Amino acid sequence: SRAGEQADAEFRLAGPLCDGGDVFAGDADSPYRRFPAATGVGDVIAFLDAGAYTLEMMSPYNARPTAAAFAVTAAGRLVPIRRRDTAGDLAAHDVVPAGD
Repeated sequence: SRAGEQADAEFRLAGPLCDGGDVFAGDADSPYRRFPAATGVGDVIAFLDAGAYTLEMMSPYNARPTAAAFAVTAAGRLVPIRRRDTAGDLAAHDVVPAGD
């Protein structure tokens, strides 16, 4: 964990979508977020201030499965509250018309 390290470097943090909106902006004054300088590709980053609408705003945009969701109990235990979508979930509502 780098939680105790000083956030002394600016990073642009973006997701996997081909969309300019798939960027986690810093604040009103900067497009960057600050993390410890040793932060690198593959590190897991927790957003503890993501807001109340995260689950409702998830979308299978570009055929990306929606993510799993977790909650922290009063005792500090991490528990799953929503499983990640599967390929079957992505196609569950699709209908292939019969050939005419």
